[in-house]
Amino acid sequence: MGSVKETVKVRGRSLLRGYPVGEFRFSDDYSAFDWGKMPQQIPQKGHMLTLMAAANFEMLEEHGLRTHYLGLTIDGDTYTTDKIGQNIGLVTNQMRIRLAKVIKPGFVEGENRYDYSAYRGEDRYVIPLEIIFRNSLPESSSVWRRLDDGSLKPEDMGLSRRPEPGHAFKPAWIDFSTKYEEQAGDRYLSRAEAEAISNLTPIQFLSLVSQAQRINDLLSAKAAEAGLVHEDGKVEAVYWPSMLSMTNPIMWADVVGTLDEDKFTHQGIPLSKELLRDPYRIEHPGWVADVMTAKKLAKRFGREDWKPLCLEGIADDVERKGGPEKFEEGHWKEYARKPYIGINNPPELDNEWITLASQAYVGGVRAYTGLPVFASHFLEVPKLEAVLDRYHERIEQAKRQRG
Repeated sequence: MGSVKETVKVRGRSLLRGYPVGEFRFSDDYSAFDWGKMPQQIPQKGHMLTLMAAANFEMLEEHGLRTHYLGLTIDGDTYTTDKIGQNIGLVTNQMRIRLAKVIKPGFVEGENRYDYSAYRGEDRYVIPLEIIFRNSLPESSSVWRRLDDGSLKPEDMGLSRRPEPGHAFKPAWIDFSTKYEEQAGDRYLSRAEAEAISNLTPIQFLSLVSQAQRINDLLSAKAAEAGLVHEDGKVEAVYWPSMLSMTNPIMWADVVGTLDEDKFTHQGIPLSKELLRDPYRIEHPGWVADVMTAKKLAKRFGREDWKPLCLEGIADDVERKGGPEKFEEGHWKEYARKPYIGINNPPELDNEWITLASQAYVGGVRAYTGLPVFASHFLEVPKLEAVLDRYHERIEQAKRQRG
């Protein structure tokens, strides 16, 4: 989520509390396909993510789960979500948090791997994992690609055979990926691999997984109350031991249960970043194909940064040469020398997609949180059902136009 929010250290607060304090400042930017900041913004998205993340952190704290959340801020003062829009009359995109160390693994050139030894002996650090809970497997899930290429097997998910789209897990299946590996995007991990790079003891890692299940249960129940389905999501944690929490050094961090981090649906229609991913897949399939191909080439060539490999039309050229496994680095250099070839930057979407996404973020957070702020703000935004009905119509129209 680093491409859509800024982290700022708050001066004068650290010594008073005994730990560094910072703020998240959420923007209206969005990211898709691991590209980072996309060329357009979604109005009100930053405000909505702030409110939804804060409401979820407050819920976790009420259930005894430690978080780095300290409150929402307006003009330097801190408030809880029930005060925003009620006593204050304002909406904010700023959240105060405890700051932890960000330690990134080193990339070992020539060996095509990352070195995690820097975490040994450290504390108050961001655990270099994304802990993923999967309640079901929608057709858009990355699980299908992993099953197809053999990197994931049904038994890894506790299943005896390949699942069908829509398969539900009870309890959720906990999956893992790396957090800071830039080469071709982050890597999915087995449970043993995740435990190894976390630098946690076996008991601490077991607690991490158990708490992630509790978080998923809380988010799923909250979503169901709002008529939403929580299909999957991810959480991140900090290793933060203290005298008061020696038996539980896990602190939940970044943001939890937002429309960017998790996949929610309403009557089968996505209420997440899929709102804009699907239009790209339908209206700009060439760009999406070039992105996916560039990631595969980065892994094949042992490169950390895949975006310079994302040249316009590279997917077609790779396919002509027999696929990524037969495409040599010399082929890429030859293709890149063509005078009319450059980086295939993301195209802009039609403005209606952006408007619908904005309305869906407002409607979704309004339905999910029921916060007092929505009694006086965003009254012009249609109800969620009407927004998603129009979105579905627009998707079907785009598919017909593509043939």
